[in-house]
Amino acid sequence: MAERLGIPVVNGFSGCPGDHPNAKNPNWVTCSWPPEYLDVLNWQWNKVVIPYWKDEAKIAKKHGINQIAFEMHPGFVVYNPDTLLKL
Repeated sequence: MAERLGIPVVNGFSGCPGDHPNAKNPNWVTCSWPPEYLDVLNWQWNKVVIPYWKDEAKIAKKHGINQIAFEMHPGFVVYNPDTLLKL
């Protein structure tokens, strides 16, 4: 729709994966201890979130979208300026 309307920026949420590939619910990790939480967080970012948004950025660019804006929100992986910049 943005392509058809000539809108170069779309806005949305970053999402939040679960804690493993077959998870059915999001898992918002908010602390680094115990160490298992860091394992989940690293998996979410490196195996799910970053690859997903790299693919989405390619699709967006193909359709004339120059920017994807994220609403920072608790419960999602992008919830503050640091996580926004990380993505």
